[in-house]
Amino acid sequence: MVKLFVLRHAETGAEKLGITLGRIDWPLNDTGRNFAKIAAQKFIQEHNPDEIKAIITSPMQRTKQTAEIFQKALGCQMFVELLIIERNFGEMQGLTWDQFTEKYPNLKLGNTLERQTNLPSGETIEQVEGRVKLFIEKIKNEYADTNLLIVTHNGIIRILRRLFANEAMMDSPDSSNLGLTQLTID
Repeated sequence: MVKLFVLRHAETGAEKLGITLGRIDWPLNDTGRNFAKIAAQKFIQEHNPDEIKAIITSPMQRTKQTAEIFQKALGCQMFVELLIIERNFGEMQGLTWDQFTEKYPNLKLGNTLERQTNLPSGETIEQVEGRVKLFIEKIKNEYADTNLLIVTHNGIIRILRRLFANEAMMDSPDSSNLGLTQLTID
């Protein structure tokens, strides 16, 4: 059995502007770094740091910077994993919803602010789910009977919750920055 503590990265500032980052590699802002330090201290107060074998993080700056802060608090190894990188949002990357619908009015059909299924130059949700399933198989094979901290992105977390907490796609809520989800893989 593998216990996952799945953490969304800290704040970048793009969230407050309503910008969809996707694969745009924005770093944490000062607020994000400060809150990550507080969250890391809270994590070690609530969980035994010796029980976390490793931190696995997406390669994006915002996740790596968050993971590094937690690594300092936990004192464990950290590994970068491409399979849990944020979704490529194609035409929507770097834009707010209003900018996206203005620039690509034909793509407004089939997409909503909450769910984007029609992004021709981006990844489909099914492609991202495929990556997450490969990640889970890797975890099962390489980290049996351990506890891991996973630092990743909202969409990846939503997929993990759908796979392991039986949440429906439309019922799977967003994770807040530094929101923690606990999951168990048998």
